[in-house]
Amino acid sequence: MDLLTRNEIEGLARDTGGTHVTLCMPTHRAGPETEGDPIRWRNLLSGVEAQLVETGLSRAEAQELLAEAWELQRDGLAWQHMSDGLAVFLSASGMRLYRLPVSLPELAAVGERFVLGPVLPLLGDEHFLVLALSQRQVRVLDGSRQRVEELHLPQVPESFDEVFAPDEPRSDSMARPVSPGRSGPSVYYGTAGPDGTERKVEVTSFFREVADGVHDHLAGRSLTMVLAGLPESVAAYRSVNRYAHVADHAVEFNPDDLSAEELHDRAWPIIQARLAEADLRATDQLQQRLGTGKATTDRHEALRAAREGRVDTLLLTMRDCWATLEPDGHVLRLAGEEPTDRCEMLDAAAAATLTTGGTVRVLDELPEGTDIGAVLRY
Repeated sequence: MDLLTRNEIEGLARDTGGTHVTLCMPTHRAGPETEGDPIRWRNLLSGVEAQLVETGLSRAEAQELLAEAWELQRDGLAWQHMSDGLAVFLSASGMRLYRLPVSLPELAAVGERFVLGPVLPLLGDEHFLVLALSQRQVRVLDGSRQRVEELHLPQVPESFDEVFAPDEPRSDSMARPVSPGRSGPSVYYGTAGPDGTERKVEVTSFFREVADGVHDHLAGRSLTMVLAGLPESVAAYRSVNRYAHVADHAVEFNPDDLSAEELHDRAWPIIQARLAEADLRATDQLQQRLGTGKATTDRHEALRAAREGRVDTLLLTMRDCWATLEPDGHVLRLAGEEPTDRCEMLDAAAAATLTTGGTVRVLDELPEGTDIGAVLRY
């Protein structure tokens, strides 16, 4: 599973000019269905290659652009380690591949920019993290509305004993490296006092190592993180936390007794409440500003404003967009600067908003049946 965050999506939005290929498809984690995934991928690539030649590239140029994607098609091991959806973006700058815990449409598109619509829902807090805190086992989980899976963060110690060596003489509480040049958490030695004070210091030091590792791995990201642990563990972690997007509410339960799925089920209501509040604030702001010149629900006006850097918040509903390929495997060929297709306009407005520092939110529906709403800076 790969973290596709706002920074990555903004980078994709900025990558324009020249030939760009967007490829998305649902994939399978296990079972006999995994055998069909590389076959469907091959069919997507064949269709794209033909379309690239039709647009004016030579066969050799098309094959060079798709070379890494063809390598993936032949990598049998890679297809055994997929998630629920695969998104691949190809341009002169190379291939970017994301295995995502969300279902994606089957889509192949060629143009001067990438199609971002299928991955835009990942901009919201619907894609979140759970940090399960206990001295026995620390786990970092990546979740969405439907799915959860465990991440391996090398910088984050997985247990108290990984930081505090249990079998060494404990004469002080100094941090000492296990061996010269060791990377990763420090290893501490110390003595527990009769009142447990020393142990509390050790626990806080342990959670500081966890917090530092989380911060280092997630620097620059904005995914909401839900803490899960006994109240004293959650409080100790908050006292040393450096990551700015930890939710106020936590799952206060011993995470050692919960599976990843059970942790997800307890964390999701916290995320759901945040989503509902944020969506309500955004739609209320849109409605309050309509008719004042500070908002619009007109696609053409919203696209123009986004390109001029005037959109502060763009609200979209993209139902029925990029739902599936045509039965004949048709590859979508994007229009240029002036798209007329509804979904292409929404997609272009989202990309322009992201590249000019605006916020994009994908909602299930918008007021009065519209599919776009732009709150303007001026």
